[in-house]
Amino acid sequence: DAIRAEFDTYTDINEWRRAGLNQWITQQAEPVFADGVWEALADSGSQLVGDPVFGVDVSRDRSEAVICSAGWASDGRSHVEVVDSRNGSRWVVERLVELYERWHGTVLLDGGSSAGSLIADLEAANVPLRIMGSRDVARACGKFRDAVTDGVLVHLDQPLLNDAVQAAALRDLGDAQAWNRRSATASITALIAASNALYGLASDANSGDDPGVWFL
Repeated sequence: DAIRAEFDTYTDINEWRRAGLNQWITQQAEPVFADGVWEALADSGSQLVGDPVFGVDVSRDRSEAVICSAGWASDGRSHVEVVDSRNGSRWVVERLVELYERWHGTVLLDGGSSAGSLIADLEAANVPLRIMGSRDVARACGKFRDAVTDGVLVHLDQPLLNDAVQAAALRDLGDAQAWNRRSATASITALIAASNALYGLASDANSGDDPGVWFL
């Protein structure tokens, strides 16, 4: 009865298998994207046109951080790419300052995630920052999924982002869904950073749909 009661609190079966049954999860039961959909959007020669938007994410254990950018490709599709990825997070603020000085792009991050610790230093460095709340996190995930399934996104076929997409899992967030780190079969830090960047790009293009500044 106790185990059944605990099971009923989980919305993700893989999360239950890990936490409740102590099982290793090596493959997600239902991939987020159908076979070949993400691969078909790869174009290593794609180039970002115009001003970029940057997304950043830090893993839960702070072992890695990833910066991604989003912009428009020459054919009108959304272009996403990994800009930088390294161990730890101490390097992120300095690197974002460099990117801002060169490209003048706004940075998006989830204020409720591990990346939230970067907010004070980024603000002190006068880097334009958009702090995403839980609703924005769900919207970012939805926008990324729609862009992929609708075929209006292009990426550079980078292994780090490819692996993150293949490992992706979802969790319920209110009436929507968001990326699920705990149920992912590998790190999805790059996917979250890319989703943040793409959300910023989409919000800039549809300023009537989303606010210009977001707080948790």
